[in-house]
Amino acid sequence: MVSSRGAFILLIGIMVVSVGAAAYFMLLGPERLELEGNSLQELLDGGELPTIGGVAVSLIIAAAIIGSTLRTLYPPDIKNGVVVQAKVLKVRDTGTTINDDPQVGLLLEVTPDSDVPFQAETKTLVSRPTGVHRVGQGVWRRHPAG
Repeated sequence: MVSSRGAFILLIGIMVVSVGAAAYFMLLGPERLELEGNSLQELLDGGELPTIGGVAVSLIIAAAIIGSTLRTLYPPDIKNGVVVQAKVLKVRDTGTTINDDPQVGLLLEVTPDSDVPFQAETKTLVSRPTGVHRVGQGVWRRHPAG
């Protein structure tokens, strides 16, 4: 079974090859677009301008999707964070299952060492054999310093 990260890297590779092939055939191939000496009206009448615009819009959409997926697959760590004690106040099922393990939402009461306690929400996967987190259970979470 391919991991989601491996599948994503494969997808990026296929996209890069596809875009490279399209750029080659549009700009350098045997039936390349003749852009020199043509006005915008001539490019529009010949159908080249919509093709160039479509490729540009496709690249922008692909970049947005890739950026969003990368942030999901590789979330940034909290820099200079500290690990603090938290107490589970509420457990809820998110309805998501990954590799047969359910994802649950937790409402936590976070108690930093030198600050006032506060509530925070997070999601985590729980393994079926070990069970879910329970209300009142203590957990450790990373919290931004300061």
